[in-house]
Amino acid sequence: MALPAFLLSNPAFAPVIERFEGQGAEVRHEFAARGPESLYLEYEVVLRASGNVRPAVGVRLNGRAVATLAVDALSAQQLGRTLLPSEAVHAGLNQLVVATEGGADATIELRARLHNYFGIAPDPPRAAVVSDAAWRWWWDETSFPAMAGHLLAICTGGLLVVWLFQGLLPSGASAWALCAPAVFLVPLLLWALASPLHVWLFPETLVLLVLAPGCLVAATAWLRRRRVAVFQMAGVTAVTLVLLEVSLRAMNAVNPSFIFYADSYGRYRGRPGAPHHGSTLNSRGFNDREHTIERPAEVMTRIVALGDSFAFGVVPRPANYLTLIEQELSSAGAVEIINLGVSGTEPRDYRAILVDEGLRFQPDLVLVSVYVGNDLEVRSPRWYERSYVTTLANFVWHLNRARQTVVVAEGALAEYHDEEPSMDDRSFTRIQMERAWLYTSADARLEAAVNGMISDIGEIQTLARGAGADCMVVLIPDETQVDSTLQDEVARAWGRTRGSLDFERPSRVVRDSLARAGIPAIDLLPAFRQAGADTQLYKPRDTHWNLAGNRLGAETIIPALREWQNRRREGARLP
Repeated sequence: MALPAFLLSNPAFAPVIERFEGQGAEVRHEFAARGPESLYLEYEVVLRASGNVRPAVGVRLNGRAVATLAVDALSAQQLGRTLLPSEAVHAGLNQLVVATEGGADATIELRARLHNYFGIAPDPPRAAVVSDAAWRWWWDETSFPAMAGHLLAICTGGLLVVWLFQGLLPSGASAWALCAPAVFLVPLLLWALASPLHVWLFPETLVLLVLAPGCLVAATAWLRRRRVAVFQMAGVTAVTLVLLEVSLRAMNAVNPSFIFYADSYGRYRGRPGAPHHGSTLNSRGFNDREHTIERPAEVMTRIVALGDSFAFGVVPRPANYLTLIEQELSSAGAVEIINLGVSGTEPRDYRAILVDEGLRFQPDLVLVSVYVGNDLEVRSPRWYERSYVTTLANFVWHLNRARQTVVVAEGALAEYHDEEPSMDDRSFTRIQMERAWLYTSADARLEAAVNGMISDIGEIQTLARGAGADCMVVLIPDETQVDSTLQDEVARAWGRTRGSLDFERPSRVVRDSLARAGIPAIDLLPAFRQAGADTQLYKPRDTHWNLAGNRLGAETIIPALREWQNRRREGARLP
């Protein structure tokens, strides 16, 4: 056990990560290295040249040609990885040059990452895959006393593990069971010896790989000795879980809760009369005042608003953008906006809400607020949501973590606090990272998502027209599209630069698709980007608009609605 543990660990290993970018005939980058170790160059490059001649793109390290980048086409982004040999790397400052070779007018746009590992798991349990050259260099550079001390520490730890393991195993256990702590280490070492790569394990990972199989063998032996009691306990647990599952499903059938997965928008629908920042939800569970089915005589224009939590509103109702729009438009004649926003819903739910509850109000306009952040994702159950018991356990776990990381002031559920965060840093970052696929260069997933959305909104438009109403879409940008600091964080987490991600892409694709489908749209991204440069428009760690964001949203939408009103008075209809 001690030998593979010694050969698979390097306490001095320090990951090297250098990111750089540039454009022109050549791109230069200086970096510091500990010594002659192998380095990997990952790159995104676009080569441009006149005519059809495709010059080569070479890499020189400290004046020595070390690689040629694979470029198959002109003016197209190429992705790749190449190994820079250890003998070309110097201890101290190094000069790396990526340049075109041939073609006087040839230029490149380069974004690259330089690192000393083939692969790495940065979070516990941590491990790195490096070249054999890196392992040999460490062996040559490490002094004999340091290596002997490292080996002695590994052997001492191994003896302690064996001693502990002997105490856990029952008397008379097979001697081969003592080999369990090495069950993961030996295959890893054999793989490293048979391949041109080597595995380095960080200390906590080494301890985990040693203790996990040993504890598993000891637990198995303990269960075998007490199998009767274990079977009884397992039976009681199974019956308890089944009864709990049945009880939760019955309770949810009588009184549905948003905790448990459901395809219906009713999962997230509010409870009639529930308090919300100084107001109460109406008798239908919407964050709005009461509306009669029959249009009041004084109302000249009636708008049904569909959307998710942006339409529902995380701010007090008087500050919601739909309320502000209603107040402003009513200055030229009574306008009634019926807010049917439901948190957690998506375009297919908007269609269902319109059919079930919206068309009965006989609106003149159906206003659909589409949130670019998650309306392009189709809701489907996660693995744990298939069971009510595991769903409840997951909810309690995350609720407990939220209480530990976000302090809610007394009375905060009744009062609104514009500057108070709604999530901890980890939860907020996870949400932003899950949406980062929207900004990458792969088009297939976005195209499929947009096609699904356009299909749903197209049906909404058809239903509205059939009821004598127009349909208009409001495109609400995600916070990452507006906040440059968030853009840097997302790019760093993906190992890229901000310039390599297209943060306008999802709004542009949706806007163009709506235009081709003949569905009028108001894209709020340009206005929010301009104002967001010096104004906070989203609540801290929340993903929703704050008071200023709702005001800006209303101010941007109102001119388009005024124009629609004028066209309607003149007898013209939207496309």
